[in-house]
Amino acid sequence: MYDTTIPDHHRTAVTIAIAALVLGIAGDLLLRWIPWGVSALLWTVLFCAAARYCSGRVAWFPMICALLAATGILWRDSDTLVTLDVLLLLLFLPMIALEARGVRLAAAGLAEIAGGIIVTGAQMVIGLPQLIFRDLSWSRMPHVGGRSLGIAARGTLIAAPMLVIFGSLLASADPTFGRVLRDLLVFDPGEAVQHLIVTAIATVLCAGFLRSLALSGPMPRPSAPPALSLPAAETNFALALLNILFALFVAVQFRYFFGAAPAELAQYARRGFFELVWVVALIVPMLLMLEWLVTKERGFALFRGLAALQVTLVFIIAASAFHRMELYRDEYGLTQLRFYTTAFMIWLAVLLLWFVCTVLTGRRQRFAIGALATGVAAVVALHVINPDGIIVETNIERTRAGKRSFDDQYARMLSDDAAPMVFANRDVVGEKVFERFLWRQHSTDWRTWNVSRAKARELFLRIERHSPDRSPMTGSRIDSSVQ
Repeated sequence: MYDTTIPDHHRTAVTIAIAALVLGIAGDLLLRWIPWGVSALLWTVLFCAAARYCSGRVAWFPMICALLAATGILWRDSDTLVTLDVLLLLLFLPMIALEARGVRLAAAGLAEIAGGIIVTGAQMVIGLPQLIFRDLSWSRMPHVGGRSLGIAARGTLIAAPMLVIFGSLLASADPTFGRVLRDLLVFDPGEAVQHLIVTAIATVLCAGFLRSLALSGPMPRPSAPPALSLPAAETNFALALLNILFALFVAVQFRYFFGAAPAELAQYARRGFFELVWVVALIVPMLLMLEWLVTKERGFALFRGLAALQVTLVFIIAASAFHRMELYRDEYGLTQLRFYTTAFMIWLAVLLLWFVCTVLTGRRQRFAIGALATGVAAVVALHVINPDGIIVETNIERTRAGKRSFDDQYARMLSDDAAPMVFANRDVVGEKVFERFLWRQHSTDWRTWNVSRAKARELFLRIERHSPDRSPMTGSRIDSSVQ
């Protein structure tokens, strides 16, 4: 949709084209280096600054959330946390254009937000051709004549001998400068093609997004067809049957809360936990869908009561799942899967509370912003908690208590977030784990710099200074000052 209210369409289009090219070049220079570190935050800052400069219609909440996600990549080394951060970036960066789509985030539903993201994503793909063939006024573009090209060519010929002489002298004076100069002059066709492809893809997507943000209008608001509605009586009956099923399960579970656990305790804990997490996870979208489809007629008050009862029963089921995880952890120790699944279930419990406070009280439009905010808060909390460090610490405590030997094979797969705990407990984790963290290879490029990896490197250098002979394990814990 073409927005005719913009005073100088051509000037805005030129600004978008230049900003997109800068973001494309920056993406090639920063994001091609893996693992991401400070590079992700720098590019996200540039992206948000370009969006703000090209248009005043930016949504601040998604922008702040995207910057928090990029900061998480700078902070932690865990692959799971980095994956969560990247997913948040992919979610919130397109959401910056929601205000341009006419979506008020504070009062928008999940379907409306999803529609805005889909529309923005489609415009990101098709935006560059529209920018070139529709928005730019080529008659107003400056022309580079033959005289200017001739001046540049003759000036290059005059400067060539001086560039060679002074370049050789400066390269001999500083080997680092010499390497930089050689890297600039040596042409690798394969490397050049990679640079061009990455730059082109990033430029196309950024140009499409910025055009969508600055030059596109609000999206249409399709209304839900009446045929999708459900009668309240039948919906209440179905919800009552589901409540009876949950109530029967809760009645059986109560005896386990008071010590009457089954004989096969470990098998009971292992088999039941993940199934119960699935139950809790599926309840949230199911209740949202039913509340959206049910007709708001006589009987809707009963629907709210049945939904509230179901939420209560689901909380008891979640408590049962949490109890099983405690049994599971005591028997087998803590792993990433067990930790993150528990954290996910806790977030779902918060969502259920928010569902009761908003949807069941007639304020459904507040649910989406709360779900997004609690999701971001949960990811930030995970970064603060440091799951890999907690996992190693928990398993070390179990080993010191004599419950089970330390699983060194699993610990070796953890990220540098666990390095301080590993280095501080060498006598428990064992020499293999200690050596694996001590001699783990890291990229030396500044773009991959990360707080956890830098801290692990600092601890490694400190240990090397105190133990240059690298004596074998003495059975004593490393001084806690290395943490």
